Amino acid sequence: MEKQDVRTLTIAIAITSVGLLLNAIVVLPNIWRLRSLPPSSVLIVFLCCSDSILLGNYLTLATTNLKRGNSDYTNTACNVPGFMITFGALMSMGFCGGLTLFRYLIIVRKKTITFNFALVYLAASAGVYSVVASLPILLQADYPIYILHPTHYNCTVAWFNTDTPTRVISLICGTALLIPMSSMGFAYYRIYQEVSRVFSAYRDASALTNESDAGKLHASGLVERDPERVVDIKPAGVRAGHEAIGLVKAMEKRAAPAGSFTGGESSIVDEEAQVKETVQMSQIVTFKRRRRTEEEEKQIGLLIQSVAIVGLFVTGWTPYLILATYELISGTRGDIQFEFTAEMFLAMQDVLNPVVVLIFDEKVRRNVMFWRRNARHTP
Repeated sequence: MEKQDVRTLTIAIAITSVGLLLNAIVVLPNIWRLRSLPPSSVLIVFLCCSDSILLGNYLTLATTNLKRGNSDYTNTACNVPGFMITFGALMSMGFCGGLTLFRYLIIVRKKTITFNFALVYLAASAGVYSVVASLPILLQADYPIYILHPTHYNCTVAWFNTDTPTRVISLICGTALLIPMSSMGFAYYRIYQEVSRVFSAYRDASALTNESDAGKLHASGLVERDPERVVDIKPAGVRAGHEAIGLVKAMEKRAAPAGSFTGGESSIVDEEAQVKETVQMSQIVTFKRRRRTEEEEKQIGLLIQSVAIVGLFVTGWTPYLILATYELISGTRGDIQFEFTAEMFLAMQDVLNPVVVLIFDEKVRRNVMFWRRNARHTP
């Protein structure tokens, strides 16, 4: 085995090992707590599972070939790893498409996605893609369709073969890739429109609330003419309320003529009731604003997570799609350096997916932290 092959396999082993570790951090704590996750997060956990299948087979082939010092295989030796790699890759495509579908149904179509619906989608995807991944084994004749590619760690379809079975399988796999990629653009455009409309409505409602709040405070005498200078009434604590009452009194004394002020107990009671009402109103308004802010942040976080995962999917698969398309049309092998780059893009996508999930998915991250705390306290 040449030095370049050894270097290629060493890089592949390092990247796939890191990817398997990161995906395991997401999968292991959450696979037992799927019921606690929303459907989209359930799909993401299984996305990490499918990524692990692909990375695990990459790692197995790279380690085996590096240890043996050669990559001589019999005709059928690539059938099992080829099936697993193709199945894992197709499942990753299907789950990324499903994640986009779930976001589209929830945000744009206002549909409720249930846990059972997510399980049905997972089962249907696994069934369809297992059949597609089995076709190269079922249709092979005198020579295999799954072959070990020149990088020595990827068993997949020989895209450059010109026989009819290989062409048919290549078109099926290409369709399985192009359908989700082409539909994602439309789906996220509609999601962007809907989220923009909702946020605009939130801003309009916030502006109306601010104007209404300011008008009530002006009417109660607790704010000066300058809307930027509102008297700060602390909603928690009796002392703050009494300070506000004293401030109201001082303002009325300055504003009223000397003989027009009557300082009876009834006016104090009215002022106390007025201050309490204003404090309660401020608490309600603050709570509503906080809820709106939390909802906006939640929606932005979910949208960013989806866009990041789908963006990684498109970025990771584009070089390999170009390579496979070139080999399919020309009937010749692509450049080995470009093939290595394309396969590393795929591997890096699978490495970065769990990082994106841990950053943006709060419930998945919470299960990971819970599992970590339990592991620390277990004797």
